[in-house]
Amino acid sequence: MLLAISLVGIGQFYGFSLNQLWQSWIEIEYFDISIIAFLLGGLTWLPFNLVTDAEYHRIKAIKSQNDVFEILCDQAIRETKLLLFTLKSGKVYIGITTVAYNPGVDRKYIQLLPFFSGYRKEEDKTLVLTTSYLQADEAMTQERSQPNSPSGDRPVEPVEIGDDAETFEVVLPVVEIQSASRFDITRYDQLNP
Repeated sequence: MLLAISLVGIGQFYGFSLNQLWQSWIEIEYFDISIIAFLLGGLTWLPFNLVTDAEYHRIKAIKSQNDVFEILCDQAIRETKLLLFTLKSGKVYIGITTVAYNPGVDRKYIQLLPFFSGYRKEEDKTLVLTTSYLQADEAMTQERSQPNSPSGDRPVEPVEIGDDAETFEVVLPVVEIQSASRFDITRYDQLNP
């Protein structure tokens, strides 16, 4: 780009045009305009991408597709809310999705960091929670913080709760998800004493 501008400036100073210079070197008509158009098209996107907000456009694309499932998952990620996924098998996972949706790619899987899992009763589809991954994570953390020797003379490294959380991450095929909704553990506890 700078080369083309420099050549135009030098050409105007010495009394010849850029077109005459190109025509003397290359015998293709409008070659100079083609090269400049190619350079402009190849480089002008850079400053526009620096000033646009990719997250805004991602959300806009999701909403324009009007896919209620993806809108629900996207809101849950942005607001860090729990989602409840019921699979066709009756298995239930409650947790947070860990990967944002890319509207340019068809989603086949949901990555979920589960907080709870369970099932729905066959007769009335009532939710039954059987596993708390939060308690399992705390137990693993406590195990790791215990001294390895009976005398307790080894120093113990401090361990943050949640270091083992990725151990529990699950991947759910979207085609196996029967329903999805937000989940509020406080309301669940109130309704199921």
